[in-house]
Amino acid sequence: MTVHLSTLRTSSVLRAVGAAALAASLAGAVLAAPPGASARADVSPPSGEAPEPGAEVGSVPAVAWQGCRDSVPGAPKALQCATYQVPLDYRNPAAGTATIALDRLPATGPDRIGSLFLNPGGPGGSGVDFVAGVGGSPTFKALREHFDLVGFDPRGTNRSTPGIACEAPAKTVRRLDAAQGAPKVTRASVRRALRTGAAYAESCRSASGDLVDLTGTEYAVRDLDRLRAAVGDPKLSYLGFSYGTFLGTVYADLYPSRVRAVTLDGSVDPQQYGDDFLALLKLNAKASERSTDAFLAWCSRRAQACGFGAGDAEGAVDALIRRLDRKPLVSGQGKRRAVTNGYTVAELLYLQTGSGRGAWKDTGQLLAGIAAGRQTISNADLIGAGGATNIAIECTDSAGGVAPAGFKAYADKIERIAPRLGPALVLGPPIYDGANGATCARWPNLDPPSDWRGDDHAQGSAPILVVGSQGDPSTPYPGAVALADTLDNAVLLTEKSGPSSTHTSYFYNACIRRHVDAYLVGLGLPAEGTTCREEQ
Repeated sequence: MTVHLSTLRTSSVLRAVGAAALAASLAGAVLAAPPGASARADVSPPSGEAPEPGAEVGSVPAVAWQGCRDSVPGAPKALQCATYQVPLDYRNPAAGTATIALDRLPATGPDRIGSLFLNPGGPGGSGVDFVAGVGGSPTFKALREHFDLVGFDPRGTNRSTPGIACEAPAKTVRRLDAAQGAPKVTRASVRRALRTGAAYAESCRSASGDLVDLTGTEYAVRDLDRLRAAVGDPKLSYLGFSYGTFLGTVYADLYPSRVRAVTLDGSVDPQQYGDDFLALLKLNAKASERSTDAFLAWCSRRAQACGFGAGDAEGAVDALIRRLDRKPLVSGQGKRRAVTNGYTVAELLYLQTGSGRGAWKDTGQLLAGIAAGRQTISNADLIGAGGATNIAIECTDSAGGVAPAGFKAYADKIERIAPRLGPALVLGPPIYDGANGATCARWPNLDPPSDWRGDDHAQGSAPILVVGSQGDPSTPYPGAVALADTLDNAVLLTEKSGPSSTHTSYFYNACIRRHVDAYLVGLGLPAEGTTCREEQ
């Protein structure tokens, strides 16, 4: 039996919004495509740093919405879809256009404020799928009374075109099938990882050309500003999760006068993400290891509920990884062939941390099935957690901030602070977040025009709400503290939680949700120092 990761609440947006976002994974849908608005010829070249006024309503064509229920299977009846054209290269409007896919669920109440743009993170997560999947849920009831909920696929991702492509997925699967779950960090293994990273980076350049230089967050933010004006909002209301907090931060820094209300949940330290990506990955590895340790400790204490390890889950999972490194499980043939090796188990543990305790029982049962040889997971499913767009955006955003010369020292540090998961991530193939360091170290262009170079202070913006969970395993809490300190006008709302917390808080914590909803609707911020207890 091949188990798909969706059974464990795992998807391309798992570590962005966890379980509640899985309903947004509507695979293979194609948006209806009304004619997009043509790009204006008077685009100013990017400043790279200075605040800009942003687009006035009416200065760009309006979005042409139409029904999309048939093209997004299972979507709510009220969902509307559109595509919109933006300049491919903001330095050169004659270079052509990119087409941004977006959708919306119209406000349900009489007191409509405007549009609320949502981004589920990733980078590479689909805002279109997110709104289609969870926008109509009770979680968003209060917000939807006042806002059209708008999702969009950032340039290069999902249904937006042109899309980023790198090496063939089948080749990446072969790399994963050959990877180790418990490799040793040596000079030779680090050199191999950097060679793999260089090969993957070159494949992106070969398959996508200069497009890889145009998919960074600055250009995605410029697109978002046009979309804001195109839906008729003079200022932006925004709720971003995980990577979406960096997108929101850059928007506020570039267009501070256009901020109405911006909430950033599962916050990333923008200075680390953009300038010291390996430092961010070290925090990520340490927090993920801590969360995995909490899961395994529970599994040992609650052996019957977990179903794995017979009271020693820590020893059992380490033995399982080593055994599968020597002799992987293989099921099926041809395109249905699925290999479950030690790397698969290590990556599975890394991914499951974002769903918190709610995923523990299912994870334990899956590990038990793998250990007994009853179940396999295709490594092809691991690519679904990230893939080319995740890698390309992260490496473009951090261009020049990852040095190959220091990669051995970085790998040694990861091995010390995250001995169970870290080596597999550092030395394995690039697919997602923690595994992308070697590829970003070998990224071909160190000065892409879409790489944001501002100071992230958002000087002059309206107040911004930063949300962080003390036990967030993917975007650790110090990132939220650093972001709130970096922004000139921000309030930090903290979820007090243990190491088994979910990644992001809005979906899991009613207290957090009440504060966020009150701010987005009525602009009332919580008092400085406000905390909410973990509720999962």
